[in-house]
Formats: sequence, structure tokens, C-alpha cells
Amino acid sequence: EIRAFGTFDLSPYVLERLDFLISTLPLQEEIESVLVSPLLTDDDIDRIRRRISYYARMPQKQSGEDGFTRQLEQVNFIATQIKRMIQEMGYLLVSPEISFPELLLAISEMLSLYHDRRHQIQEDLTKRERLGSQVFAEFGFALLHAKTKGVGKPSFSVCQTKGFLPFQDAYFKGISVVIVMLLPEDEHIEENREILGFLSETLVEEYEFLDTVSGGSKEEIQGILSKYLKKFFNQYLDRVS
Repeated sequence: EIRAFGTFDLSPYVLERLDFLISTLPLQEEIESVLVSPLLTDDDIDRIRRRISYYARMPQKQSGEDGFTRQLEQVNFIATQIKRMIQEMGYLLVSPEISFPELLLAISEMLSLYHDRRHQIQEDLTKRERLGSQVFAEFGFALLHAKTKGVGKPSFSVCQTKGFLPFQDAYFKGISVVIVMLLPEDEHIEENREILGFLSETLVEEYEFLDTVSGGSKEEIQGILSKYLKKFFNQYLDRVS
């Protein structure tokens, strides 16, 4: 199993679950790593293969009572995050004439009571959007997402226009729904990213999900969100069992 991590994603919990890391930069973490060139050489590939072969021959780690306790805690954490995402799902009905900056302001006001956090959410969403627009006109929606200190838990929100009319601001390219996913910057970033990543994939793979988000009521959207987060949770349980 291969996963990608940013430097700041390497929490003690994440490191505990890894055999070794492959990196193009020297790492300070106390875990075995294979330092490679950004453009993999034959020697790099050979060293990676030797590490994989080495760990393939090692017996699987036995979790024991302490490991089982940590496993229960992790399952409980994932269940709690999912429950809160469903119960606290954001829903915003806006005028189709709203501008992109005004929408960011409305989103931040919906998600936080604190001015500094609202500003952080707006700043991080804007910064992420500058890296590459997430307005998907061909699918009829925009997916605004960012890693931010403006929230303390993973957040899923839906912004629909009144009457499901297209946004007038040219930035939106004629869409009528904006989905917002925010990832908190904390020690659980990898677990939270996995949940939100599943939802991102589901949006483009499951027509039922996107169709409900685009034209359903708040209650209908919560229902479909619950359905697919249940699917994620069941898959998660299968992996850790």
C-alpha cells in the first residue's frame, strides 16, 4: 500500500503505521527512509525494490492488547468525525448574483463565529483556488477545498443558488452549486484527509450523490451524505479488522 504525505503530515500516529518512506528530501523523522532523486534513477528504483522485498518477508506486526486499544480509539475517532460532519453539515442558499469574494465571506460566516477564523478560511480558500480553479463547468459544480486553521474539524458544506439559477459572476462559469470541504490542520490530518478524499471521489463517480447535492433540499443532502459516509466507514472497518 502506497500513500503520499506532505512534510507536515508526518505525525507520530502516521509514522507508527509506516514501514518506510521514500523522499526527495532528507528527513529528520526517526523512521527508515529511501532518499531518491526527483527524477528516479535506475539505482533509486533498485533500492526501493530491495526495501519492499525486505518488508514483504517480515512477519506481520502483531498488535496485542495495546495495539487493539489504539485500534478501538481510532475507530471511535473516525466514527465521531463522520457523525459530526453529518450533523453539522453546512448549507447556504444564496443569490445567483453573489460574487466569488462575497460567497467566500458568506461561507466563512456560516462556519465560524470568530473573525480571525473567518479571515483564515477566506484566505486559505483563495490561496488554494489560485493554484488552479476548482470550478468544473462540465459537471455543473465547484469544489472549494483547503487545509486551514480556520476550522477545528473536517467540514462539508453546500451552497446552492435560489431557484437553482446559474451564478451570474463569470468566475463560476454558469454553475449553480458550490461544495466546500475544509481540512483542519491538526494531528489527525491524514485521517480527516482520507474522509474528505473519499467524498471528493464520490462526487464525480456517483451520479446520485452529485445530483442530490445540486438540486436537493438540506435534509436530502444530509441523507445522501450519511449514505456515502456509511459506505466509507464500512470500508474503513474492513481495512482495520
